[in-house]
Amino acid sequence: MQQAFSQKPPNLVCTSDFTYINVNGKWYYLCIVMELFSRKVIAWHISVKANVDLVQEGI
Repeated sequence: MQQAFSQKPPNLVCTSDFTYINVNGKWYYLCIVMELFSRKVIAWHISVKANVDLVQEGI
């Protein structure tokens, strides 16, 4: 992709990331999948563990 984040055809390129969130002293891990043309979140998953299941469920 070479950092080309402006895509012409829709539904062609997606990106994902995960982050951690502290809620009342407990950590939660969030995986998000975003479609680059519309920049909309098309999938997400939250878990109490940062493991492969978090990413697989998100994608």
